[in-house]
Amino acid sequence: MSQSNSNHSQHAHSHEHFHTNVQHITNKETLQARVSLHEMFRDFDQNGDGIVTSDDLKQIVGNELTQEEINVLIQAVNKKKDGKIQYAEFIKMMTL
Repeated sequence: MSQSNSNHSQHAHSHEHFHTNVQHITNKETLQARVSLHEMFRDFDQNGDGIVTSDDLKQIVGNELTQEEINVLIQAVNKKKDGKIQYAEFIKMMTL
């Protein structure tokens, strides 16, 4: 195969791969799931400051979880170890 044909074949494959990824990203179900997770985060973020704290979680779960269970949950997903769940951490937690 000539260099030109090889480059064309690689380009076509890259384009096809890109197109497949774009289809996945814009898939209606994927978008709906992302919107649902964003809305859920906003519900959990009681004061709208962009983070979920143990107080926010306590308001949502009420007596279903103890404060110790809430703290363990936060520690499990909180990479910064600041006791707060950022949006990316929330998404990771909800999609495990």
